[in-house]
Amino acid sequence: MKDIGAGLTGTLSIGINTFSSTELLTSIQQFYQLYPNVHLKIQQNESSHLCQLVKDRTIEIALIRLPLHLSEFDVLHVKDEPFYFVTSDQTPLHDTITWPHINEYPLMLPSSEGLGVYSLIRERLAKRGIDSTLIGECSDIQLLTQMIARNMTNAIVPEAFVKQNTHPTIKALRIVDDEPFISPVGLIWLKNHNLSKPAERFVDELKRLI
Repeated sequence: MKDIGAGLTGTLSIGINTFSSTELLTSIQQFYQLYPNVHLKIQQNESSHLCQLVKDRTIEIALIRLPLHLSEFDVLHVKDEPFYFVTSDQTPLHDTITWPHINEYPLMLPSSEGLGVYSLIRERLAKRGIDSTLIGECSDIQLLTQMIARNMTNAIVPEAFVKQNTHPTIKALRIVDDEPFISPVGLIWLKNHNLSKPAERFVDELKRLI
């Protein structure tokens, strides 16, 4: 019991969003180096489903994308990620793009209706008067990546997608906007819930990085 109390053994059960933050990998790496005897249980899913898994106590903590209804959770704000327009390298564009220019290209949303990233993008598209080029949505990020690489469509994605993308024929452009266009990222756990020692230590490691 001494090892469990010290956070040296046990299980760290954590949920991660489809667009995983780069800070998460660094936190897991550092955590594993400090506590190699802790069993890692990592589940990937959409943010709304991760919230339900935390409520059901299937997982203890989760890294999610906002906005979502979070009155039942404690929230550690991790970062605000900018959105980018991603396209094939065949597209004659460089570095930045404006909303009127985006309106000239077919666009797929990288999520499903009712979820945080989907809502943020739809709200901004509506605010900027863009709807005629929206051809659909795809929550399968690997498939969406292949579609973009083959010049079938384009997408607006959080910065995490850009940092993780290794496809040589995809490029990312900064969206020129007068207002910040960002995707907040946060770590959640149930309110009034005493975190296990592994989860407690992981939260501490993440706090050191932000």
